[in-house]
Amino acid sequence: MHDVADNHFANINQIRSTGTTCILRLKYLMTRLEQHPPFLPINGTVNHTDQLALLAFKSQISHDPLQVLNSWNTSLHFCQWQGVTCGRRHQRVVKLVLKSGGLAGSLSPYIGNLSFLHTIDLGNNSFRGEIPSSEVGRLFRLRVFVLDNNSFTGELPSNFSRNLEILSLRGNKLSGTFPKQLCALQKLKRLRLRSNNLTGSLPYDLGNLSSLQFIDLSINFLEGGIPDSIRQLKSLYILSLEENMLSSKLPPSIYNLSSLWSLGLTMNRIVDRLPSDIGRTFLPNLRGLFIGDNHFFGPLPSSLFNISTLEMLELSGNGFTGKVPDNMGNMQKLQLLGLSRNNQLGSSGHADDLKFLSSINSTVLKVIHASDCQLSGTLHKSLANISFTQLEQLILSENQISGIIPSEIFLKLPNLTFLHLRDNFLTGNIPQDIGKLNNLRVLTLGNNNLSGRIPSSINNLAWLLHLELNHNNFEGVVPNTSNLQSLLELDLSGNKLNATLEQVFGQTSHGLLAAYLADNSFTGPYLVKLAILNTL
Repeated sequence: MHDVADNHFANINQIRSTGTTCILRLKYLMTRLEQHPPFLPINGTVNHTDQLALLAFKSQISHDPLQVLNSWNTSLHFCQWQGVTCGRRHQRVVKLVLKSGGLAGSLSPYIGNLSFLHTIDLGNNSFRGEIPSSEVGRLFRLRVFVLDNNSFTGELPSNFSRNLEILSLRGNKLSGTFPKQLCALQKLKRLRLRSNNLTGSLPYDLGNLSSLQFIDLSINFLEGGIPDSIRQLKSLYILSLEENMLSSKLPPSIYNLSSLWSLGLTMNRIVDRLPSDIGRTFLPNLRGLFIGDNHFFGPLPSSLFNISTLEMLELSGNGFTGKVPDNMGNMQKLQLLGLSRNNQLGSSGHADDLKFLSSINSTVLKVIHASDCQLSGTLHKSLANISFTQLEQLILSENQISGIIPSEIFLKLPNLTFLHLRDNFLTGNIPQDIGKLNNLRVLTLGNNNLSGRIPSSINNLAWLLHLELNHNNFEGVVPNTSNLQSLLELDLSGNKLNATLEQVFGQTSHGLLAAYLADNSFTGPYLVKLAILNTL
């Protein structure tokens, strides 16, 4: 192919010497030249650097099940290879994007010879080994470096180009401490290092990343606290540090990040209390607050529920105390409310501990988790005036809730998929309206004081997977469950039920994986079948 290009240029020089009579022939040869781009001249010479670097990259690929690199051969110009983008002016590689290609192998250090490269995205592959740090550091034009969801090991590279804007290495096996050198990348906008093995503490100079908008360091082994310099990140809208070992108090300046949309601190060891005026003067644009499974303590500030932008509020697994504020009317965008495992919430035993439910004014609410607290009161009063038409999960188990189960649950919450009311002090019957919950997957009413017959309408719950009615005072015949073809687990133990098991399960083959029937008065040969299946 060298000879083809040389001959073309020799012909062109000869044509120019003959004058204007050969203009048409010149145009023809120029057209032919454009049709043979494998080794286009650059500044008068043929440049093979990028091609050789790409071929070296290919040589380190041990598995290519989708044949992504089939086009990487000399019959095509490297700028036409799959995943390769060249600049128009210099015909040099500027982008290498091979994400989700099923590629396995190591990352060749010759990647550092692609000196015009500004974007690398090799995410969602099976690359292994270390990232060639010094060679990547030579890519002074690099702006985007994405190696998400591979198996890279070794330490996190630290000598990136000062032009870097996106650094994303999520889902690898990188270890070592967070390099202080990264804090010099003042153009960096997104830093995503989630799901690695990083240790040590966050450097104080983290605040020098003045352009940072998104930082995700979740699921690592980071210790210590969040540096106060974070107050300098005026453009930050996502801060996710979940599932680490952070233990210090939060710096007060974190609440002054007015641009912040989401603050994720779940599953750390933070010991602190929320500011009493958090919803009045701080975090005006907050959409998600995730601080579950820490050691926050003290009362829940009522001002927190004045943040009208909040969509997700996860406070579970802490030491919050007292009543849940019942001023949630401004939270019209709320989709998730998590309060579970705060075992001193409602510990004063007020009859209106559940009043907060009726104060919620969100038509997009999908999840209420408030189990394992000390919430007292009755559901009937708290749910009488609500209409959460989008609610999918209502989890109120392990509390001190008393009274009857109101029909409003079944009439006003048509999209429920999970209803957990076990381990309370509920009394009375299960309303027949329960059969209207056509989407219900899990129903737990065990360990209460419910009585009467199990309603026949329960047989309408065609999608039910798990049913717990154990340790109540139900009596009489159990409705035939043969229509519950999705049911995998059934617990009727500890009641006063009496029937033959053929009446309960029918004659058809049932998909049950576990059935707990002890401490009742069931009879019939079907017991033998259940015993053989080890489902008793």
